[in-house]
Amino acid sequence: MNLRGCESLAELPDFSGMPNLKELDLSDCTSLVKVPDSLGLLDKLVTLKVDHCRNLIMFPRKLNLKSVEIISIRYCKLEEFSEVGEEMGSLIKLDLSGTCIKELHPSITRLIRLEKLDLANNQNLTTLPYNIYELHDLKTLDARGCSKLATFPKIPVKMDSLRQLFLKGSDIRELDESIGNLIGLEELDLSYCKNLTTLPCSIYGLQNLRVLHLGECSKLVRFPTNTKILNVDGCSLSLPKLQAFSIAGCSLLSDCDFLMTLDCWETLEALDLSRNNFVRLPACLTKFVNLGMLDLVGCWRLRGVPPRVADLRVDSLRRFYLEGSDIRELELDESIEDLIGLEKMDLWNCENLTTLPYNIYELHSLESLEVIGCSKLATFPKIPVKMDSLRQLSLKGSDIRELDESIGNLIGLEELDLSYCKNLTTLPCSIYGLHNLKLYASGCSKLVTLPKIPVKMDSLRRFSLEGSDIRELDESIENLIGLEELDLTDCKNLTTLPCSIYRLHNLKSLEASGCSKLATFPKIPVNMDSLRRLSLKGSDIRELDESIGNLIGLEELDLSDCKNLTTLPCSIYGLQHLAWLYLDECSKLVRFPTNTKILNLDECSLSLPKLQYLTIAGCSLLSDCDFLMTLDCWETLKRLDLSRNNFVSLPGLTKFVKLGALNLRDCKRLRGIPELPPNVSISLQFQPTVEQLTELLRPSLSSKPTVAFFEL
Repeated sequence: MNLRGCESLAELPDFSGMPNLKELDLSDCTSLVKVPDSLGLLDKLVTLKVDHCRNLIMFPRKLNLKSVEIISIRYCKLEEFSEVGEEMGSLIKLDLSGTCIKELHPSITRLIRLEKLDLANNQNLTTLPYNIYELHDLKTLDARGCSKLATFPKIPVKMDSLRQLFLKGSDIRELDESIGNLIGLEELDLSYCKNLTTLPCSIYGLQNLRVLHLGECSKLVRFPTNTKILNVDGCSLSLPKLQAFSIAGCSLLSDCDFLMTLDCWETLEALDLSRNNFVRLPACLTKFVNLGMLDLVGCWRLRGVPPRVADLRVDSLRRFYLEGSDIRELELDESIEDLIGLEKMDLWNCENLTTLPYNIYELHSLESLEVIGCSKLATFPKIPVKMDSLRQLSLKGSDIRELDESIGNLIGLEELDLSYCKNLTTLPCSIYGLHNLKLYASGCSKLVTLPKIPVKMDSLRRFSLEGSDIRELDESIENLIGLEELDLTDCKNLTTLPCSIYRLHNLKSLEASGCSKLATFPKIPVNMDSLRRLSLKGSDIRELDESIGNLIGLEELDLSDCKNLTTLPCSIYGLQHLAWLYLDECSKLVRFPTNTKILNLDECSLSLPKLQYLTIAGCSLLSDCDFLMTLDCWETLKRLDLSRNNFVSLPGLTKFVKLGALNLRDCKRLRGIPELPPNVSISLQFQPTVEQLTELLRPSLSSKPTVAFFEL
């Protein structure tokens, strides 16, 4: 029976008349308050779901569902779960997550086949059943997010069934030594247990533990003395199968010397020591021969990786994170061959790092090297041989002054980020030969010129010079035949664009906003169908040549805040794919051109037929907007912004049948609003009287517009 989503269902029938019912789904019955006791006697019921019944507070006092295998009662107000009958031996999964249950009845141990018990996010749960160890088939116990759960019960006998124990975010203060009796445990999550202060010695004896999460246990002061040393429990190995271990954010730990006593040297693959206050690391790291990830992010007091990073001697190491550490330099000597598996190295915000290893090119598997925010790093080592593995190199925010021509040997490089290298003055010519490259040089305030591009190169896809000191681009830029995006945003000293720009046949986006000295845009003598977006916002453009009409693929044109723009070319109407046209704050724009369609100059049959958004806000010298009458975007125009203008009247707008928003804020001279298409939202910036509003809207009242007011 599927009653899912019956939101008005407030009461259920007597189930005693449905003895053959096998499945019942009451999920999302948000008005349901009570489930009757008769449900607890359905012998043939196999699946019961009562999820997200947010008002449910009562459930049968006793359940005796002989055949049930799955019960899910998630995210409701239920404060007490039923007593379990003696014949409920078939239940495999019980999910009570997100309820208000405070404790479970001791009869829960009658669920002899239960494999998964989910109590996650029960904010009121304070205890677990003392006899939970009697659930001999239990594999997963999930009590994550149980913020009032302060204790975990003793386990007085060996319990080999439990594989996963999740106590993340609980209020656990300590674990009893009897935790060592969970001899089958494979995963233990104690992360975000903010009040956990210590661990039992017996934790070392969990011979099958593979994953141990202790991240953000901010009150954990120390690890216990290893029981192996004390020979307390006769255990010959300490956590011998551990694969992933995290003590990230355990900031009260003074050291991690306990790692020396672990016996997982052949199994440990991921070690997270991030956000801690360690000054040094133990030399024992060298014995973890299969370590694939070492995370030291945010270890701001860490000054070295003993004795040199290469001495880790683990060819399995794939990821190495040192972000925010106090590392001064990295040394890779002839033993670099022991790091042949390294794929990613992260040195973000190592503010005292001054050098990189001269032989970094010998890391033949390295794919990503991020040296972001290393403000004292002034040089990048030479790359004397071809290196095809490195895909991403970021030197963003470093003190790099120049790059050696040997950078061209990074033949596999796909992304090079030199953003905000404020002392970078030039780029090497060899950079243009890197295939499929995205090059970012935004914020390089001393980068004045670019080298000429001597031959055609199809490799560079994205080139960002945002905020650089570039004055001009050489005509040889036409040789970047693969270029798709050129970003010149806020190049305050850029005065011209190259005439050859139309030869960039793959260029899709040209961003030159904020180029306040750019006064002209080059002629486009032939059709150019690749360019989709052109932004000249905030530039010093005075006019556009008629050849702008040759940008036949243009979809977005941004001329907003071009304070010296006085006129537009007639050919602008012929841009058949233009969807967005921004002309706001062009305060010297006096008029729109006569529509070329009327003059039949270009044989264009439609004027801006795909225009969706048009703004001429703040073009205060425009005396009218009658040009709207000649546009052919009546089925596409959705937003029209005419705010902050001096129009006295508007033309009829009824033909724009898709118009949804009309902005007339601060049109102080406007005397009336014409008839409008239906469902238009009008924005005004004053609160008129009823009489003023009626007079203003009189012609458009038949269309029943929605009016929004904005107080000054």
